[in-house]
Amino acid sequence: MGEQIRTARLAADVSQEALAEKIGMTRTNYARIEGGRTNVTLDSLLRIADGLGVELSIEVSRPKAKRSGR
Repeated sequence: MGEQIRTARLAADVSQEALAEKIGMTRTNYARIEGGRTNVTLDSLLRIADGLGVELSIEVSRPKAKRSGR
């Protein structure tokens, strides 16, 4: 998800710092989201989407079952 956020930010030609300030988040926390180093809340996703002027679309699916090595 972080890579999709980064792609949208770069397409909007906005720096991490500028977007973070616009949405009321520290640049460090925003960078963690974009880098996939933290869990992101729905509220944060909505703020990021709004800050970038894009719609938020989330696909929800069950994780694939782990295969047994037997």
